[in-house]
Formats: sequence, structure tokens, C-alpha cells
Amino acid sequence: MIELSWPTNDPDNTIAFHLSLPTKLKSRLLTENERLNWRRLTEELEGFYFLNNIKDMIDNLIEPLDDINDRTFEELIIRIQELTQNYYFSVWYSCSDEEKFILYDLAQDGYVNTKNTQVIMKLVRKGLLKNEMTLEFMNQSFQNYILTVVKPVEIKRMEKTIRTRGAWSKAQLPIFLVILAIAAFLFITQEAVYQKAIAFLSTLLALLPALLRFIPTSASAITPREVPNADA
Repeated sequence: MIELSWPTNDPDNTIAFHLSLPTKLKSRLLTENERLNWRRLTEELEGFYFLNNIKDMIDNLIEPLDDINDRTFEELIIRIQELTQNYYFSVWYSCSDEEKFILYDLAQDGYVNTKNTQVIMKLVRKGLLKNEMTLEFMNQSFQNYILTVVKPVEIKRMEKTIRTRGAWSKAQLPIFLVILAIAAFLFITQEAVYQKAIAFLSTLLALLPALLRFIPTSASAITPREVPNADA
């Protein structure tokens, strides 16, 4: 089993990924674009502690390079994603449905609903997202993993589950108060009827979450996305 370890945004538990410039690139000056891509690659590899476990494999990918242009960078991201596939699988399935929905939504179009602050901040604390001016993934290969591996049907199932859970959560208190009022009335007026009613209401209450799945509702734990995560 892969041990989950979170990214380097925890100052008390930081493991730096020491990336060495390929030999062929040490012999010349990098272009501005190459310097930018090298910095992006460094940030990519500092995203997760786990990448230190496969540092030798990543070094072997980088050492033969004679340039670090945009195409080379994208090819490296794909190779890193392939090397970390099993780890990202473990990270994804350690998340709750609410966390997965936000990660998928953000990966897809860069938009996020700010009303889900509690879940977003939990993802930031885990290190899966970073909040630096805009909300972003800790690294690009994890974002790519979500876009290429996670199926839309899985997201639709999660959305339905979250909506049902939200509807039941909102309905619990009113239903409880109604049942309490009925129980009090029957207890005071008709004890025999009270006993039968309690048995019936207990059964109904147990079945209610399942029944709510078939009732359309506007109550939802997921509200329309409102705030673009990137400058237009």
C-alpha cells in the first residue's frame, strides 16, 4: 500500500526536491523561455513528498535533455504523471466526494464556487491545492491525472450523492419538530394510538433518506460556480 504524504506547503515537514540542471544545459545560457520552464518544472517536482521516492527515475528523464522548451516541458509532465499514477490514485480515493467534486471542477475549467470554503480550505491544508492570488493545483501532473483518468460518470454519481445528502440535512430539523409535536399530542391524548404512531414514524424516518433520492429538490450542497479562478 502506498503511504500518503502531502506536499511541501507544511513548513514543519518540508522535503525539497533538489533538481540538477542537465549537463548539456550547463554549458550554455538558458533562454528566457527555458528559464521559465525550468522554474515550472522545479515547482512541479516540489509538489509532493512522494516524488522524492522516484527522484532517480526523474533524474534519468531530465539528464539527457538538450533543451527545456514548451514541448519538452509538456512531455516531461506526461512522463511524471505516468510514474506517479498509482500514488495519484491513492490520493484521489482518499478524498471525500465533496473534495473530489471541487478538484474535478477546478481541473476542468479553472472555476470554483467560493461558497464551498470549508472544503476548499481542507484541500489547501492537505496540500492538494495552493492559494496564491488564485486557487491552483499543487502541481500540473496531478491536475492532468484527474482530467485523463477520472470518468464523468463518477462525477455525476458523486454530484447526485452530495445533492441527496444536502437535501436530507436541510430537511432533518423540520421533520424532527413535526414528529415531536405529533408524538407529544398523542402521548397526552391517546396512549394506545401513540404507541402505534411511534412505531410507524420510526419506520418512516428510517426510510426517508432513501425516499428523498426520488424527490427533485433545489437544495444542494453544490451551488452554481460563481468566481473565475483565473484572470479573464
